[in-house]
Amino acid sequence: MSKSFSEKTSGLFVTLFIGLIVISFVVTGYQGGQGSRDVIGKVGDYKISISEFQNVYERQLAFYRQVYGGKDLTSKQIAKLKLRENITQQLVNQKLMLIFGDEVGNFVSSSEVKESIKNFSQNGEKIFMSGDNFNVTLYKQSLQRAGISIAKFEEDTKMQIRNRKAFDLVSSYPLSHKFISEVKEFRKKAVKAQIIQLNSKSLEKYVVVSKKDLTDFLAKEENFNLTKARYEAKKNIFARPAETKARHILITPKPGKEKDAEKEIKKIAKKVNTRNFIKMANKYGDSAKNKNGGDLGWFSKGRMVPEFDAVVFTQKAGTISKPVKTPFGWHIIYVEKKKAEVVPTFADFKEEVAKQIIQEGKQDELLKLAKDLQVKLVGLMNRGKVRAIEKLQKKYNFQFVKELTINQFDGTAGNIRLSGQSLNDIFKDKTGKTLTIREGSIMTLVKAKKAKVTSSAEEEDMVVERLKQTIGKMFTVDLSNHMRTSTSIKIYKFY
Repeated sequence: MSKSFSEKTSGLFVTLFIGLIVISFVVTGYQGGQGSRDVIGKVGDYKISISEFQNVYERQLAFYRQVYGGKDLTSKQIAKLKLRENITQQLVNQKLMLIFGDEVGNFVSSSEVKESIKNFSQNGEKIFMSGDNFNVTLYKQSLQRAGISIAKFEEDTKMQIRNRKAFDLVSSYPLSHKFISEVKEFRKKAVKAQIIQLNSKSLEKYVVVSKKDLTDFLAKEENFNLTKARYEAKKNIFARPAETKARHILITPKPGKEKDAEKEIKKIAKKVNTRNFIKMANKYGDSAKNKNGGDLGWFSKGRMVPEFDAVVFTQKAGTISKPVKTPFGWHIIYVEKKKAEVVPTFADFKEEVAKQIIQEGKQDELLKLAKDLQVKLVGLMNRGKVRAIEKLQKKYNFQFVKELTINQFDGTAGNIRLSGQSLNDIFKDKTGKTLTIREGSIMTLVKAKKAKVTSSAEEEDMVVERLKQTIGKMFTVDLSNHMRTSTSIKIYKFY
């Protein structure tokens, strides 16, 4: 089964979960030991201890170990992810927020701490509760198994609340009624536009290169060597691992109900075949929630957990597996298709690489192709010839949006991107004809007309809330940057 982040972090035992959560509490407030040997840095009066850093570091390694199918990160991967540096900066930011909280008089009452612990939950379940009552025995035993004292857990909970309050304060940026009213009015100014957008460089591959062009080019030693060097630099792009396209039916066991899941999957296995697999996947198991027939798409080795890989990459295309057990539960796997591994050689890709080099050099032909295509598309847009445009889209693979409502506040959405100046040009246009906008190698053709936009009060409120969050995030970044300049920050070394 695909190792998505949500799947990787589900199904952990309560003891492990508490251990990880407490680590996050420790991160936000623990001041570390008094001795310099236990400190990797200091933010104001708040220390960053080695134990804090190591706890988060180990948690991150465990997380990535799950993501990569049980494999440990190599030292190169750790360096590439900048794990140590990022964790250190995360700890610095959290200490800065505690300092900000101190400055504004951030206070946490004992009742807030008790309420937070009472509502402490895993996967939506309050793990210290028995029915409607807080279970003191369960609370003590869980912490004991995790190796954490009650006093420490409660102090860390308090620090977590303090940190959250500080973040909430800076992220809830107030907006005046006048500003909100102006935003709503601005959103009503809109146009309905037909848009084509393409990168002129993407047309290089359509520049004609004859067989004679290739022969003459490769006959010269310097060109041959250039082609070989380009191939060596790009050969990983040409390589393709073996891939499988598969579907599955997954039964995720409920806690303590492992046998029930096994019985259910075996019962389904007796009914399923290649003809009814999609229907069965939509009816049973976790796949039934998505109604996608259990489709996993194409994937290569290492994308799934080892137990899953071991089956699909030895199973023949067009066959269904027996029930397979993985850390996620019980699966029935239908292998639909397979693609063999592609191991590139210079002989196989020599002409393809040489063709790309020749095309890059034919700038006059490229400019002519781009100009001709622009003239043709402008004419088609002005005459409303949508089908003809779609035909050219299939050939040249450019972005084409038949109709897109644009307002001056939100701008554009999806894959089409326009600068602020381009949006102004569109809204100023009174001709109703197709505009040509160039930004570097990007050419955008737009035909627009004024449109009336109506939105519900709920949608308007959502836009305003989104705006508040955006401004709040900007303010948080500014505050953090300002506090960095006014706060003594010392990082002794990365561990």
